[in-house]
Amino acid sequence: MKEPQWICITGTDGAGKSSLIDILLQDTILFNGKKVKEVTIWDLFYLPKEEQHLSISSKQAVDWYLKSLSPQSRTFFLLHCMAQALEIARREAVEIALINAYWYKYLATEVAYDGNLAHRLSLTTSFPKPDLVFSLNVSVKTAGQRKKHYSAFESGFPEQVNTKQFMNFQHKVQAAYQQIMTTVEHIALDGELPLLELKKQILAQLKF
Repeated sequence: MKEPQWICITGTDGAGKSSLIDILLQDTILFNGKKVKEVTIWDLFYLPKEEQHLSISSKQAVDWYLKSLSPQSRTFFLLHCMAQALEIARREAVEIALINAYWYKYLATEVAYDGNLAHRLSLTTSFPKPDLVFSLNVSVKTAGQRKKHYSAFESGFPEQVNTKQFMNFQHKVQAAYQQIMTTVEHIALDGELPLLELKKQILAQLKF
């Protein structure tokens, strides 16, 4: 089975990953007719019910489930979901996979809970190294302004999810994320820039 070309667009919550990937996917000329797909950690839940064999049917249900898990179990669950998303892309014979966040963002969130970075990095050794990694950097303030909805997971599982709780926790997430990215070869992008400018910077690096 031939591996897709893995192109990762990552960053913490509210960095603009999904919006930037949407802009890239709208460019029908860019990928020269190749089969391209966005890959997200939740792709397993988008499969037809008869293929996924799961009782979790919404992102809100995932949020509740994550809260019920211990930190170690939650990390394993998230990595399992990410690994399955990559496998789905392989089965679908995707030629260019635009990976949204990859494990970098989700492990940064987990590290923000307990600070255990080394152990979690050891769990990622079997994951493929992307051909290109673009890291979007934004301030916590910008992230808070962009998000229309805050999940409990990305807010530190407070009793009440709100902007203040989200921003307080995201300071820890961003610190952990920067630690993780020191171990990853990547191209840093200013996520505060307009999407079309970010697209231009990415196009300068892509070779299909």
